[in-house]
Amino acid sequence: MSDRTPSRLQAVNTPALVLDRERLHSNLDAMASRAADRGVSLRPHMKTAKSAAIGQQALDRGAKGITVSTLHEAEYFFSHGFDDITYAASIVPDRFLQASSLARRGLDLKIITDNPSVTQDLAHFMSRENSPLTLLVEIDSGEHRTGVDPQGDDLVKIARLVDQCPSLRFGGLLTHAGHSYKCSDPSEIVTTAEDERRIAVESARRLTQENITCSEISVGSTPTCTHAQSAKGVTEWRPGVYMFGDLAQVALTSCTLDDIALSVLTTILAVRPEEGRLIIDGGGLAMSKDMGKDVGYGLVNTLDGTATIPGLHLAEVHQEHGELRSNGQVDFSRFSVGDKLRILPHHACMTAAMHDRYHVVEGNRPEIVEVWDRANGWG
Repeated sequence: MSDRTPSRLQAVNTPALVLDRERLHSNLDAMASRAADRGVSLRPHMKTAKSAAIGQQALDRGAKGITVSTLHEAEYFFSHGFDDITYAASIVPDRFLQASSLARRGLDLKIITDNPSVTQDLAHFMSRENSPLTLLVEIDSGEHRTGVDPQGDDLVKIARLVDQCPSLRFGGLLTHAGHSYKCSDPSEIVTTAEDERRIAVESARRLTQENITCSEISVGSTPTCTHAQSAKGVTEWRPGVYMFGDLAQVALTSCTLDDIALSVLTTILAVRPEEGRLIIDGGGLAMSKDMGKDVGYGLVNTLDGTATIPGLHLAEVHQEHGELRSNGQVDFSRFSVGDKLRILPHHACMTAAMHDRYHVVEGNRPEIVEVWDRANGWG
């Protein structure tokens, strides 16, 4: 902590990210234990946390490596000593050089594709390189965003192209059942998780029949990893937001309110009891514009983080202003201009994205015990 960092939450300039280390550790422990019980490795997705301090705590609990969403994140984590990273966004030709440079500098970098033409271009590019890259084929297990058709020709075509290139290693398969976030109940998530696992394993079996070795079968989102009843045939899970939890995960029964480790510290700018509103300095840039049913953009917590305030939620956001609205049962006499509140986010990944640091606390104690940085932007 620098000399300029306030020692207590009350003195922090707002809006600001607050991270409860006790809850973070509990969430990390729970997923590590779940993965161990299912016999899979963890390669947590750091696109939510984007912090070396948090990534290291996942490694300390047995994670085999990490996943990132940008090469900027890969550069950041590599500079902090992380040497086993999967870049889980489709590689494009103008990123070949940056990826190969990271490999040349000693990073075990795994990249993904769903495109035979890009794979052919990559093989040609890598023929001039001495440090090989590992490539995984992304398959579509139901989200229909990216990924090859698991029954289509491109799966074998890409794998064979990689297998025939000396400067590329075929690493296996990767998929992400992002449609798990649209499930309406836990039983639907269980089904989605099983579909994700089954499709990945069956795709690997197709490659085995073509005499192509598939060493990694990588799946996972926080909902599917939390609800999966089996991981048979899968080698690793890649959940991310489980570290923090958020209101979306509460709605999906992937965590409880008491598991949410991340909040945004805000200051009350105006009190409007006659309108049932409070105005805070946490708007769309501080909280994101992702919202959930009945919780809006976030639920309101006390400064010490001990409890949500019943009947109050973040109902509307402007760029730098947020409007907390009541259901008519809130005692507005308890609030004054200048008071600080903590907002539990609907979507932790998007909420954290505009902040450059975490103010770390322990439980309901007001002292800031550490400040951790984040790797924001795209480089």
